[in-house]
Amino acid sequence: MAIENKTFNSEYGFGINETTVLDDTRNILNINTMTIQNEHFTNANKHSFITSGLNNTILTTDGISVSTLYDNTINFITTKVIGVNATGTGHYAVKFETNVTVDGSGNVLILGELKTTIKDAIPSGQNWSVSSYGSGGPREYSYSTNRGGTTDTIKWVAYTEVVSIDWSA
Repeated sequence: MAIENKTFNSEYGFGINETTVLDDTRNILNINTMTIQNEHFTNANKHSFITSGLNNTILTTDGISVSTLYDNTINFITTKVIGVNATGTGHYAVKFETNVTVDGSGNVLILGELKTTIKDAIPSGQNWSVSSYGSGGPREYSYSTNRGGTTDTIKWVAYTEVVSIDWSA
């Protein structure tokens, strides 16, 4: 008996543990990260994720994990970071455009970086800053945040897009 193959299909979307990840109108929801890779150019991919933290910290994806890159890659990283105080009256927003390599041992090297201040509305007497952090463990890359001149809680959130090209492939 012949079997007719059909494309996997759902009229109502797809979920994991009863949480919708793809709805019936083709929206991706409730995911932690997303990787895009062209099937014809398999030695490159794009990875997007959100990190966060409070006060003086290294931004993480879940309160513990720092984002990682792949060995033997050159990476184009674009990140938008914002810090805001608890009252919403102080905020600091920057954009990073960074070029990073990772060797076969997982050593991260920042080749170049452009940092643009989008908005600086830090309250008088306080100093807030954010900088690239690529000197943690193997393959780790994130951002280090600092706040001074205040005991106010500063919440930091970053949206990062990484295009990785494997030069060994």
